[in-house]
Amino acid sequence: MLKLVQKNISLIGYSSLRNEFEELFLSHPNYPSLFAVTDSLDSLAIENIAARIDKLQLSELPNVFLAFVNIEDGKELVLVKKSNDKIIFETEKGVKSNLSTDDFVAIWDGIIVAIEPNVVEKTINTKSNNYLWLILFGLSIFGVFVFRNGFNGNQLFFFFSSIIGLIIGFFIIQEKFGVPNEIASKICNGLKSTCDSVIKSKSSEINSWLSFSDFPILFFGINIVAIFLSVSSINYIGIVSVLSIPFLGYSIWLQKQKLKKWCALCLITGSIIFLQSIVFLLSNNFQISNNDSFYYFFSLVFISAIWFYIKPIFEKKIKSEKQVSELIRFKRNIKLFEFLSKDINSIQLFDTLHGIDIGNQEANIQLNLILSPSCGHCHKAFQDAISLLEKYPEKMKLQILFNVNPDNSDNPYQLVIQNLLAINYYRNQEVLEAISDWHIENLSLEIWLKKWGGNGITTDVEKQIQLQYNWCLENNFNYTPVKIINDKLFPDGYEISELRYFLNDFNELIKEENRAIAQAIY
Repeated sequence: MLKLVQKNISLIGYSSLRNEFEELFLSHPNYPSLFAVTDSLDSLAIENIAARIDKLQLSELPNVFLAFVNIEDGKELVLVKKSNDKIIFETEKGVKSNLSTDDFVAIWDGIIVAIEPNVVEKTINTKSNNYLWLILFGLSIFGVFVFRNGFNGNQLFFFFSSIIGLIIGFFIIQEKFGVPNEIASKICNGLKSTCDSVIKSKSSEINSWLSFSDFPILFFGINIVAIFLSVSSINYIGIVSVLSIPFLGYSIWLQKQKLKKWCALCLITGSIIFLQSIVFLLSNNFQISNNDSFYYFFSLVFISAIWFYIKPIFEKKIKSEKQVSELIRFKRNIKLFEFLSKDINSIQLFDTLHGIDIGNQEANIQLNLILSPSCGHCHKAFQDAISLLEKYPEKMKLQILFNVNPDNSDNPYQLVIQNLLAINYYRNQEVLEAISDWHIENLSLEIWLKKWGGNGITTDVEKQIQLQYNWCLENNFNYTPVKIINDKLFPDGYEISELRYFLNDFNELIKEENRAIAQAIY
């Protein structure tokens, strides 16, 4: 499901959000449900809809969408592409089918997930460009190396086959640790094999630090380094390939007889080693020098040392990422968020305080920030709140209040609050720029007052500062920033940016409350 949605959002102009969607989806409390997909898209401010529609409306759907179809394995989510009178769909396993419109309608149950295309001009993918330059650089180095050493046919075969084997070896390691790889999935699914179950089986483990999945990385990595050091090392590589044949036979027996499952990636690496041994035997060149032995064993020690140093680091990184996803999934539970949220005192008085209102005042979700101009942490809180508001302008609103003692005449930052509230009263359209200059642009007090000072400070402004300060005293808010969401104290351990996880939940809760109130009245 993850790969299909990522492919969908890439096709419609959201390639830059693939990784962010993956993080949101894998950490969603309802993972891996359809709701987790739509809610994660909502969190990225990507317009989408999941609905059951009349099959006659197929022609009105976008050219790319997700749908549920009935196939051999039962109901399955697929990525659908419309092309003239044909429908091409791809399953989660990477299998593609090309059907007529009528044939597709016959297996489609009418449920779709349609995502609004990105109308913003696509930016250049700098990451892809970096990879391209890296590949070109690698090919240039390889070209110089081949030219200087004058490879013959056998030497080129051993070198290229070892590179392919090393790439497949990395695919095997990714399968072992559950790292998604579209190419590896297509290889395994295309050959109707179950790579992950074979690679992750206990039978493939030799001991706690070595398994069959390590061998392709070690074997082909050693080959490449040895050839770089000395082209004649292919003779030694050929001998090792021949000696490896019994292990290949054991691998095939293990898959066929014990596991009764096939691993396409394992078979490909085994085939490469077998071909290398055949080429070596047909070459009739069985002579090896002391230098060849030295270069090969040096490569063995070098690659083994690097791999067994890197492997536990890579393994810990993968495990920690999975643990983080599980912890975020736990943290994103709206019931936990509500449980940790605390009530505030004098809610009626709080609702009468006049602060700086920003955003859509008709939105159901209100975030209140109680700030102090002299508080460094308040800068980040305000920045996070504004970023969230800009991303979800229709879903939430923001109110800024202040916690500063008006009787402390030695506090020079009182002038900031006085002028901000005065601007809010008389030139409301400028207040966002004024407060942003302080908390986001971080203008000095002198420069800020030069730009925004000189407003008439009325008794209403002074009264409001006093009321806000008194209310903070009543709630023992002797710190800033204070974060309040829909009249409840924002729970500790949560960042403002994480509020995006709960926007849909809050809207649903408010709708339920409104329905309950309506039922009670009528």
